[in-house]
Amino acid sequence: MNSLLIALIAPAVLLSACVPLRVEFVHPALKKEGLKGKTVAVGEVVSVHSENDPTPWDSAVIIRSCEERLRQKRPRTTIINSSALERSVGELKNRLSSAADLPRRVVSGTQAARARARNIDYVLLIEVLHNQVQNNVTNHEETETEEERDKDGNVICERTTTTYVTTAHATRRVGSRFYLLDTRTRETVWQAVSNHLHCNENSVESGFWFSDVMPAMPAPPPMSGVVVASTNAAIRKLPK
Repeated sequence: MNSLLIALIAPAVLLSACVPLRVEFVHPALKKEGLKGKTVAVGEVVSVHSENDPTPWDSAVIIRSCEERLRQKRPRTTIINSSALERSVGELKNRLSSAADLPRRVVSGTQAARARARNIDYVLLIEVLHNQVQNNVTNHEETETEEERDKDGNVICERTTTTYVTTAHATRRVGSRFYLLDTRTRETVWQAVSNHLHCNENSVESGFWFSDVMPAMPAPPPMSGVVVASTNAAIRKLPK
């Protein structure tokens, strides 16, 4: 009888920011002058630890989304895509042994000089700080009460329905740091950090008690989707 009242709910994707994006540093000159009339090139998605390495597909999605969002949000800034940058200056490093002085190690002095010679003022870099996947199952009750009233508005009957929900969660948390490198000085003139999570869910409902039928554990969301959310938040905070 219990099984007749079980309903499967389609997977859902939830987005939540664990910690709002925080600007860690902005150079006074950049804060004053902004990016209007400047040229910004999108660089690489960089990681230090192998468990944080994005797949080539993830990197391509993140970079393409970053380029598109920059063009939307900074229409008075010239945006150079990552492929054009590498054709001009050579391939940038995307894997380092440590995070010390990361922007200068990703973009060498020779590459910065080549970028400057092509009138590129800044290079935007994205570092993946951590990439964690967690699976868990939770139970919760949802109770609804309906009232029946007479013509005078008096309650004559109450009906309470309790639904027992078992949910399987696959959550991915990614921390990202963003650097804007000045090609003239090779100094970081703007830096921000963000932590985001995405969660996929599968649920089973029962009208009697928590079901013995466990929901299938969904696949975790891709890294690219989480980093894209962080990147969008970062771009909104870039000086105009």
